[in-house]
Amino acid sequence: SGQVDFLCRLKRASSGDRNHLPQPTTTP
Repeated sequence: SGQVDFLCRLKRASSGDRNHLPQPTTTP
């Protein structure tokens, strides 16, 4: 679950949506 959330953040970051990144709740 945490890893999936991490991957979702990577997808958003690659899309330039870094400003909408949620606070990291887990460390991969």
